[in-house]
Amino acid sequence: MAIVAGLAVMTLTSCSSSHEVSADDPIFVGIDHRVAEEVLASTAVKERTQGDDEATTKMQLQGIALNFVLCRQAYAAYREWVTTGTQPSLPRPVRVQQPIRAAYSQYRRDRQMFGEELASGDIDVLRSHLLNDTGCGVWIPAKPGDQSGPTIADAVRGS
Repeated sequence: MAIVAGLAVMTLTSCSSSHEVSADDPIFVGIDHRVAEEVLASTAVKERTQGDDEATTKMQLQGIALNFVLCRQAYAAYREWVTTGTQPSLPRPVRVQQPIRAAYSQYRRDRQMFGEELASGDIDVLRSHLLNDTGCGVWIPAKPGDQSGPTIADAVRGS
């Protein structure tokens, strides 16, 4: 499903709770608005947060949005490495205005791990991470907003 530009507010409502989170929520300030919209529109994300209380939902959503950004940055670095043969690095980290401790701490650990994989000089280490059955590559769409298209892992397999 493509994200429609100009969509005013997208919300995620858990079936067993009455709270809503929009792409304009303070937990997303510092994250590209389109990523927040994509996360909130994702069926997989809705399933992962269904039934959670508001604080847990917000923590999960911030963490997932950060994970989308980081995984796509790692995938872009992988593609650059494959294409140019030059070992890349990750862009500057995302700085959210209101970091939720558990979500942002996990983002920092994951970012460090991807950075170490890039610094290893072995592209297969990064490739393996993007293909890992429990990693971000298996469920995050390679093309932003394309929930029915290939995942990052699918795209890596095809490269």
